[in-house]
Amino acid sequence: MMNNIEKLYNNKVILAIVVGGLVVLISKPFFPKFAQVVESFLIPAFIVIVCFEILIIRINLSSDFEKVIKKIELLEDYKKSEFDEIIKKTQSIKDQIQLGYQFKAFDSGEQFDDYLNFRVNQAKVIKVIHLNSFPSSSTDQSYEKRSYNNIIEGFLKSKKTFHRIYCKSDNPNIQDWIRSDLQKYEHLNHLIYYLDKIELTNIRTISVMIIDEEEVCLGGGYKTSYKHPTIAIKNKEIVQFYTDYFNYLLSASIQISSGDNVDWELFNKISS
Repeated sequence: MMNNIEKLYNNKVILAIVVGGLVVLISKPFFPKFAQVVESFLIPAFIVIVCFEILIIRINLSSDFEKVIKKIELLEDYKKSEFDEIIKKTQSIKDQIQLGYQFKAFDSGEQFDDYLNFRVNQAKVIKVIHLNSFPSSSTDQSYEKRSYNNIIEGFLKSKKTFHRIYCKSDNPNIQDWIRSDLQKYEHLNHLIYYLDKIELTNIRTISVMIIDEEEVCLGGGYKTSYKHPTIAIKNKEIVQFYTDYFNYLLSASIQISSGDNVDWELFNKISS
């Protein structure tokens, strides 16, 4: 439609109307009737020109407006697409963080023992790192009365495997505890390792328990200054980190018991 209007209405038509208007102005004093006839044609022509101008302006404005709207829509689509991509990436990161992650915090050693009692029934292998060069503070329960020991005893009697790494300690009770366990579990899969290639001095360490290489428990103390003396974490990367740590210490340790027998000579030498 716009092309047809442009064909009918162009600069030549406007120029012709302007010339006609000049003719009317010049001839009116000399040829009033002729001027009147020409004028009667020019007035409608002028009205038509004005209408055409308005129409063309509206068409152009409408076209320009549509282009602007289209650009805005394209920009909005781009922004929406970009925003959706950000949301997608954020959700992906969130899923990666949450995937396979379980966290538990225990407010006391007894509370952890209750959890451990449930957990070891499903476990096959337990690995414990017990490195503490400081004397132990007084505890609410003696070592023999702790439910932890009954739990481990039941675990070993189920023909499952228990590993423990320990080191020289200023706490005399530790040697007694190890000796007692070695005697009690001498013919079970109770594997004890003494850390003899790395010397610990003035470092308060955290006990580490790895269950089936899918869960790690940290802490284990009955009385500590921490809000949660013990925590349990199920996360592939975190557990692997502590498994690597266990293997690092294992490579620096000498084995005392093998499941078949105990090297008492070595143990007594270490204990003396």
